[in-house]
Amino acid sequence: MELLQHIYQIPIPLSGVTSNKKDPTVVNVREEKRSLSAVNKDDEPLSTMYINAYLVEGTEGNMLIDPGWNTADAYGVITSELKNYGFSLRDITHIVITHIHPDHCGLAGKIRQLSGAEIYINDMEASMLSSRYMDVDELIKDTLELLLANGVPDKEAVTLSKASLPARQLVVPIPEYNAVDNGDTISFDPFEFTVLSTPGHSPGHISLYEPRKKFLFTGDFILPEITPNISLHPQSGDNPLKDYLESLEEVHDMEINFAFPGH
Repeated sequence: MELLQHIYQIPIPLSGVTSNKKDPTVVNVREEKRSLSAVNKDDEPLSTMYINAYLVEGTEGNMLIDPGWNTADAYGVITSELKNYGFSLRDITHIVITHIHPDHCGLAGKIRQLSGAEIYINDMEASMLSSRYMDVDELIKDTLELLLANGVPDKEAVTLSKASLPARQLVVPIPEYNAVDNGDTISFDPFEFTVLSTPGHSPGHISLYEPRKKFLFTGDFILPEITPNISLHPQSGDNPLKDYLESLEEVHDMEINFAFPGH
């Protein structure tokens, strides 16, 4: 859907992935589309919600913001929607990741491989990619210690410490990227985006502000119908709720004509 001139919304269904009731550390990633009712009886859909990817059309290239997670369903929607608008993956020159949760960043590495697009992400977020999706042993250990320290029973703590392992299947590694931080600009004619540091939902979460148009791409920082999840975990920082409230204060008085949320 073309929301405004040069800006297209691509709703990507959070389907194609099921969790296993018997073992929460296992997911099944479907390789082709089929009815959710056809999954194994021990599986259940993770979500029927959407992640909003955004295509921003420039004069000499095109930017994709938060391209979704690495499933056949998500990839199929991205490619078909681009085609509907007259584009292909080869036309993507910039990819912006607001944060590294798999439903926002998972396909970025694959799209870069196919298009050669430059990836833009906050350095703090990028620094967590390996420990979260590749070399995960230390993170599991730290998570287990945090759960036990807060009174979670031993058996449940062991299971919960591994609950995020399935996400590894949903993220294609990002070999290199352009680090951006608060106040940096991404020039993209006819737009010039200012990077805003908006931590809380994730410690290195960024939003994009276009001061001339007064547009704000919020990722999961501000959502229209729900409050973003603010969680304490080994990678969250000491007080993520404080970080989030301070982020809200930072944008409270900004002039914003149109906000583009991640969900």
